[in-house]
Amino acid sequence: MDLKAEDVEYTGPQPGPKPAPRSLNGRFILESYKEDRALKATVQNGFAMVSQKVSLKGLRLLVDVQNLQGQYIAYKGDIAYIREASLQSQPWAKSTFTSDAIEGEFIIVEQAYIEFVDKA
Repeated sequence: MDLKAEDVEYTGPQPGPKPAPRSLNGRFILESYKEDRALKATVQNGFAMVSQKVSLKGLRLLVDVQNLQGQYIAYKGDIAYIREASLQSQPWAKSTFTSDAIEGEFIIVEQAYIEFVDKA
């Protein structure tokens, strides 16, 4: 009996849907920061302060985030809050990236710069 490729049924793993992109090693993939050039003043403890020095800015997470142990620590759509002073002074805040896996421009932020995450 001669076997042909068409006569053999493939029973191995079947291709499924492409998994969603995720960030590894605690790096946060966030929407890019739109800098507001106008200086704003706020009063704190009786002193006038530049608002950008004392405020936090929320940026939307574009992919799920895993830590070094593989646990998910934040999810796509959550809002990560970063000191606005860091967003204006750190080089990573001005380095925007694009990818065919993620829509639009984004920045990559180390976990150390994230103050807190608000769940979506």
